[in-house]
Formats: sequence, C-alpha cells, structure tokens
Amino acid sequence: MREQLQEGAGKLTDAEAKLEEARKSLYAREAHATGIEKELGRQRDSLKKLKEWAEQREAKLEERSRVLEERSREVEVAKAALDTRVQEAVREAVRKHQED
Repeated sequence: MREQLQEGAGKLTDAEAKLEEARKSLYAREAHATGIEKELGRQRDSLKKLKEWAEQREAKLEERSRVLEERSREVEVAKAALDTRVQEAVREAVRKHQED
C-alpha cells in the first residue's frame, strides 16, 4: 500500500511538472502572439498612413494635371490668336505692297 502511495505521489509529481511546463509553454506562446498582434497593429497603422499619403499625392497630381491641361488650352488659344494676328499683318503688308 505504501508503495502504491509512493507510486501515486511520483505520478502526481510528474503530472504537476508536465502541467507546469505546459503552462510555461502556453504563456510563451501567448506572449509571442501578443507581440505579433502589436506588430500587426503597427504595420496596419503604417499602411493607413501610407494610404493617406498616396491619396493626398494622387489628389495633388490630379490637380497639377488639371492645371497643366488648362494652361495648355490657354497656350493653344493664344497661339491661334497670334496666328490670326500674323495672317492679318501679312495681308495688310501685301495690300500695302500692292498699292505701292
């Protein structure tokens, strides 16, 4: 009977040691998981900031493109007006030359 008690106590001690190791392992995995969660949170925040920056940059580029297109149209209008003035000046010069 005493041997059975000692055997049972030994098994209990072994079981307690295994349980303690399992707890330590669980705590280590939980700490690791928490670290991963924090890192993912930082990465998510970084991606949000990057996305916001990209959206702002895109808006600036779209505005710049719009301004450049507008300026291009203004230049085309000015060129057309200049062409008309040059043609009128040439006609006037030809007319004066013919009168002379």
